[in-house]
Amino acid sequence: EFGLMLSPLVSHIATAIVEYHSKMSPPLCEKIVAAVSVFFYDLLSLIDVTSLFETIALFANTLNPLPTTTSSKPTSSAAPPLVTYTFTFLTTLAEHPKWLSLNQPVDHRLGSIDDYEIVWRRNHFLVGLLLQHFEISLYSPYSNVRGDGLDSLKKVFWLLERDARAEAKKKLFHKVARMFLPVLSVECRYWSTNPRIGLRETRNHFTILLFLLRHLPSTIFSEWMRKSPSSQSLLLLRLLNDIVNALAFVKASERRASVLGRGPQFESSRRSSVSSREENSEGERERTPRTP
Repeated sequence: EFGLMLSPLVSHIATAIVEYHSKMSPPLCEKIVAAVSVFFYDLLSLIDVTSLFETIALFANTLNPLPTTTSSKPTSSAAPPLVTYTFTFLTTLAEHPKWLSLNQPVDHRLGSIDDYEIVWRRNHFLVGLLLQHFEISLYSPYSNVRGDGLDSLKKVFWLLERDARAEAKKKLFHKVARMFLPVLSVECRYWSTNPRIGLRETRNHFTILLFLLRHLPSTIFSEWMRKSPSSQSLLLLRLLNDIVNALAFVKASERRASVLGRGPQFESSRRSSVSSREENSEGERERTPRTP
């Protein structure tokens, strides 16, 4: 009942932000979004959270409408600041102690990938909402929007890494990684249509994939590889090969920099020592009386 009373107010606030964000100062919009985010954060501790799900989706999807038609490149018509506000809202909720339990994975068989994503979105509402906005942000023509999506997902992963309950229970963290299993499909769909990606974005994509593969049980990953379309499986293998090569390159670069760094340091130390000796010699000559 409270959720039904709250929806009109939330809808009015979100609509006002969408209509007037270009006329209001950015700090004012950010304060309004932050206030709404904290309000929902507190509500998660006070009332039945299932009654809030639709209202949470209403606020996020009003700021950043989800595509109504399926496309190989799903995009949003929202202005970049509105996308940023959406991710601020969703990541603030992810900081709540109950967020993990609210998205507690349900063990269900991995059928076809498409069917799995449908069942998965139904069972993991908040994660599904976050990943829907994450996927459409990837196809934005604005680099800051793509960066916001990548940074938001990385932040949620970092929060889960930091979660003491997840660290204490390895099996639970395996389930959490499985909860994010559809990210593999999202990444493959994105890379198949965007073969050329900037260095910074590539690094962020690789970080996300590494998080999943670090915690995902090998049996689940093998099952995903078997049941995915062959094009996706091959693309993921290529991405994994690129990640391994990138890590090897970084490691070799660090070793090279460490070896080469000794030369300049030694030369600087040698010059400092020579300069110090010369100054001492000059001082001794000045103090030594000259003989007639």
